[in-house]
Amino acid sequence: MTDTTTQPREKLVAAAAARLRDAGMRARPCQPVRDLLGRTDIALAYAVQQRLTDERLATGSRIIGRKIGDAKSAGGVAQLLPNRVRVRLPKTHDR
Repeated sequence: MTDTTTQPREKLVAAAAARLRDAGMRARPCQPVRDLLGRTDIALAYAVQQRLTDERLATGSRIIGRKIGDAKSAGGVAQLLPNRVRVRLPKTHDR
């Protein structure tokens, strides 16, 4: 694994973004970027996400949604939706 303290953060962000961008363009999986970012640097991971978002926006893409919750938490997104967007979920009926 690359020691994230020995390389400038911008180079790590650029390398991780390039790997992910290439995988997306080829519609192929890539190696995890944890060898570049480490496993615990959340700020660095968000910097990669922001860079990719900025690149997409610069080429005409637009944001069409937002993350509203954690699907892994107890209850997940299904419990958040009715409270966040005031949606009534249909009742299920036995037939």
